[in-house]
Amino acid sequence: MMEEEGIRPTDPRLKQFMVRVSKEKDDVDEDTLDEVIDTDLPLIASTLRNLLVIPDFRSFCSHLDQIFEECTDITSGNVASYIPELSKVSPNFWGMSVCTVDGQRYSKGDSTEPFTLQSCSKPLTYGLALQQLGSEKVHQFVGQEPSGEVFNALILDKHDMPHNPMINPGAIIMCGLLKSLNLAANEYVGFSNEVYESEKATGFRNCAIAYLMMEKKCFPPSITVDDVLTLYYKSCSILGNCETLSVIAATLANGGVCPLTNKMVLRQDVVQNMLSLMQSCGMYDYSGHFAFQIGLPAKSGVSGGMMLVVPSVMGIGLWSPPLDRLGNSCRCLYFCERLLDFYCMHPYARLGHAVPAREDPTQRPGRDKEEHVIRILCAAARDDVDALQCYFLRNMDMNVRDYDGRSALHVAASEGHLESVRFLIDVCRVDVNARDRFGHTPRKDAEEFGNVYIANVLKCIGAEL
Repeated sequence: MMEEEGIRPTDPRLKQFMVRVSKEKDDVDEDTLDEVIDTDLPLIASTLRNLLVIPDFRSFCSHLDQIFEECTDITSGNVASYIPELSKVSPNFWGMSVCTVDGQRYSKGDSTEPFTLQSCSKPLTYGLALQQLGSEKVHQFVGQEPSGEVFNALILDKHDMPHNPMINPGAIIMCGLLKSLNLAANEYVGFSNEVYESEKATGFRNCAIAYLMMEKKCFPPSITVDDVLTLYYKSCSILGNCETLSVIAATLANGGVCPLTNKMVLRQDVVQNMLSLMQSCGMYDYSGHFAFQIGLPAKSGVSGGMMLVVPSVMGIGLWSPPLDRLGNSCRCLYFCERLLDFYCMHPYARLGHAVPAREDPTQRPGRDKEEHVIRILCAAARDDVDALQCYFLRNMDMNVRDYDGRSALHVAASEGHLESVRFLIDVCRVDVNARDRFGHTPRKDAEEFGNVYIANVLKCIGAEL
């Protein structure tokens, strides 16, 4: 059952549980099982009670499979060639991995195949600098605006600073800050020396960017171009895979707490800044369109990697080497578009009275009906006829009842809201004789609360007392 809900046996949070179960082997009675489960009770209890963030995980994974297969057919784009080692990678690689804030995991395709993170490491470099130096200090050296240019453009902002830390000039500055603190040496998950040497041998443009910033005094004192570029190339040559990216993205979605260890890796204020810039600047010169269409923080890299953050829900790691003309993976972009076609994940899709047309993967069975009851009865309580009309036009059941059996007409009649009463009986044609669990009709409630005119209106149309 745990695996069906996305919790793997290798989950670090289950380590003690798995050790004890293996020791007990076949001699596990009810008392022993209770004792064993108690060591990991929160996770196990949440799973068994269907309280994880994606309640219908199997259905969710089925939709992911469908989207993944659609993306497999995409053959557009070209593998990055300006870094010789990257040009050797097969364009057929395609992997996906999901990790929710509760640690539910699902992977597909080449999800464990290693690749260099390239620009996907830039949010992490920025986050490390923020964690150690604070936002005020860091943004003395780098801005917060989209550049409007390609990611490796030789351009600074009007203050002679890099526009943001998600493009090459800003990331090089972040490496300069980290180099001054000697922090980056032990941060690697894996490392590709071949890609590092390849980037170093052909990185003339990055060298030009670094010297431009050195001339403009963008770096902290005592930093040399060679030192900072060495660290920059190494950060781009970190090896990871889709599963790595999904856990990193899930940690950001979880406010800096790793969902697999429950340890705080980054402060919440650091994560807030990281996600803000990923949303506005994370997809190179496509960032504005991506923010408009998808609306979620993301970061891509020229190796074909991409991480997508759904705040408070999940992180997704994707990898497909063929890129479009702006440097983003063609398959990864299409995956995001199709994901938003399936699910209500855009941050502005549920504003005000809006009832989303797409499915919410975090919604629990029966929760939709509960929300509809709350929306309709609350609109009646505040005499919000516009909202009632909106729900009616969306074919919502205007006769829904709360736990006491009270309908929107009960509420509007009790509150003395004539306009709402008129709309409910004349337009929605609701049941005027509905009785709550106390046996009261809307007309009875109107009389009891002293709303005589409304009681007479209901009486005139034949409503029972």
